Amino acid sequence: MVARLGGPGRYTITRKSKPDTKSIPHYLKPLGYRVALLGKSHVGPKQAYPFEYIAGRNKSQDQNQHYLEETRAFLDSCQSENKPFCPVYRVERLARAVHYW
Repeated sequence: MVARLGGPGRYTITRKSKPDTKSIPHYLKPLGYRVALLGKSHVGPKQAYPFEYIAGRNKSQDQNQHYLEETRAFLDSCQSENKPFCPVYRVERLARAVHYW
């Protein structure tokens, strides 16, 4: 399962959410999923979006290699734990990362 962020008709994350907002992790984690958010880590409040985070580093550098390594580590960890997973990516970041994959 892959969720897409931004754009018309797509799942949107906003900083104006109420703390009791239920998001993808609230529904998938009880089913045994690990749910990770790639890159867009300034969402909140945190209790409304309890993702595992695959965050970037220095924004002045190309982070594609970092994201690929961290995403692969996340997927390998899910596989070794035999857990289903749901990575959530920003569409433009995913498009750039897939180019390097």
